[in-house]
Amino acid sequence: MSEEDRCIRCGSCMRACPVVSTFGESVFPGPRSLAVDAPRTGKPMSMDELLKCSICMMCRDACPSRIDLPRSILALRAANRRGTLRPGHKRLVENIDSYGYSVRPDEGVHGPYPCKGPTTCLFPGCISRWRRPEILDDAAYVLRSNGTEVACPEDLVCCGSPLEKIGEHERRERLVDRNFPILEKFERVVTTCPGCAGQIVGYGIDAMHIVEYLYEVVGVEHLVSGLDGKGLKIAVHMPCHLNRDVGPHTKEYVHSILGAIPGLKVVEYPEEDRCCGAGGSLLSGFPEMAAALAKGKASAADRAGADLIVTSCPFCVVNLTNAGTMRTLDIVSLLRTASNR
Repeated sequence: MSEEDRCIRCGSCMRACPVVSTFGESVFPGPRSLAVDAPRTGKPMSMDELLKCSICMMCRDACPSRIDLPRSILALRAANRRGTLRPGHKRLVENIDSYGYSVRPDEGVHGPYPCKGPTTCLFPGCISRWRRPEILDDAAYVLRSNGTEVACPEDLVCCGSPLEKIGEHERRERLVDRNFPILEKFERVVTTCPGCAGQIVGYGIDAMHIVEYLYEVVGVEHLVSGLDGKGLKIAVHMPCHLNRDVGPHTKEYVHSILGAIPGLKVVEYPEEDRCCGAGGSLLSGFPEMAAALAKGKASAADRAGADLIVTSCPFCVVNLTNAGTMRTLDIVSLLRTASNR
C-alpha cells in the first residue's frame, strides 16, 4: 500500500491549507486533490496547479494518517518538470545557469566576508546575499559580537532549494557539487535561511539555522546581555521551513531569545504559524497570490497591536515587506538594532 492510500478523506489537509482557505478550490485544488485524488484517478494535472502549493507543510502536520503530502507534490513537480514554467521560474533557472544564484546579482552590493582561519561558515543564500544584504551583515555582526568569527566564501552559490521546488533536480545536483567542497572544510555551517539549512543538511553536512546557533551555542543570557528592546511591540512570524522542516524546537528558541530582551514585548496573535506565501516557489511563480497571503498575515499582526513583525527567513522578510502594511525585520536585524555595543 502506498503512503497516499492511507488517506481517509477527512479533509484536514484541505482545511489546513492557507492557499485553499484564501483563494478557494477553484483557484488551487488543494493538497489532497493533487497528491491523492489525481494520481488515483489518472486525472491530468497542470504544472500551474502543482506550483500554487507553498510547500508550507501545514497539510502534512494536520493529516491524521501522517501522509507527507508536500513531498508527494514535489515529486509530481519533478515528474512534470518539462511542463510550462511560470515566467518567474524561468528567470530563476536562467539566473542560476548564468550566475549561480536564483536572483540576478546586484553590482551595488558588496561582497561576502573573507576571513583567514575561522571554523564557521556563514552561508549567504541568494536573498541575503543579493536582495536583503543587511540580513547577512547583521548576522555576521551578531555572530562576531558574540565571539564567533565567520567566513562567507566568494565561490559559494545557491543551495539548490529553489530548483528542488520546481523539480529541477539535475541542476540542483550541479550546485551541490560546487558548494560541497567549500563547505566540508568548515567545522560548522550557519545559515540565515531555513531552506538553505535544510538543503545543506541534505548534502550530508551538519548545518544550523542561526536561531539554533544563537540558542544552543551562544546561549540566550550571553546573547541578550546589554540589549534594549526600546519598548517595541512585535509579532512573531514563524517561517514554515524553520518551524516545520528544521524543526518545531526553533519556535521555542525564537520565543526564548525574544522574550529575554529587556523592553521588548511579544504580542500573541493566532496567525503566528500560518504561511505568509513566500515558500515553495509561490513567490516567484504567483507573486500576486504570495502578496495576498502576506497581507493577511500583516493585517493579523496589526490587529494584535504590533509595531512590527519579526521573522527568521529572508524570503519571508521580502514577502511581508512587499505587502506594504507593516515593517518586517529578520531576527538578526532586530538583535543588532537592540544592541548597545
